[in-house]
Amino acid sequence: MVRFTPIEARIGATNTPATVIDHVPDLPSRTPVARTGGTILQITSAAYDEARRQFPGYDIDYLEGEWRRSTQAKVIAVRHPDKAFMAWCRTYTDNNPL
Repeated sequence: MVRFTPIEARIGATNTPATVIDHVPDLPSRTPVARTGGTILQITSAAYDEARRQFPGYDIDYLEGEWRRSTQAKVIAVRHPDKAFMAWCRTYTDNNPL
């Protein structure tokens, strides 16, 4: 007959709460703030003016809100907010013509 010993007895560990908790690694956060370095994405007034010029008839404030929600939902790291916003607006207006 084979006799099994508990794993704690083989490795010399005790079954205390500290032992159970100590083995859990610190995992990185999955929040959008962590991905953007804790900064709020700023779009310059020049980018707003350019968006109004390139996409007449669209509500640029609405597009900005949708862009921010999309960026946060997909946890996208944005390095150049103005360029990213303009590219997103271009794609949005192509897919949603007036």
